[in-house]
Amino acid sequence: MWKWWLTAVGMNLVLGVPAVVATWLLWYFLANGPLAEYGGEMRNPTENDGTAVLLVFLAPVVGFALLWWLANRPVRRRIPVAWPLYWPVSLLVTLVPTLGLVISSGS
Repeated sequence: MWKWWLTAVGMNLVLGVPAVVATWLLWYFLANGPLAEYGGEMRNPTENDGTAVLLVFLAPVVGFALLWWLANRPVRRRIPVAWPLYWPVSLLVTLVPTLGLVISSGS
């Protein structure tokens, strides 16, 4: 049982490294799109690419989310824990490298 717990934690930490890029792309899209419309982040004045932004920024995010889900699915089946607990914990473990970079940058 511990073998699969360590596998899940290790796998999600390793997946957290490319998740840094996916998280940044998602933040950039939201900051220059929907959040800018509602008074959030200030829109980048040179961001006028139209729908190309969807393809360039959101395609890697969706691709990473699919990879993350496909990697976690077989491991989830071998761990005796309720699914509502496994998926949020796996997501938080995946975000550890991103959170580490945010904290270390002082932002």
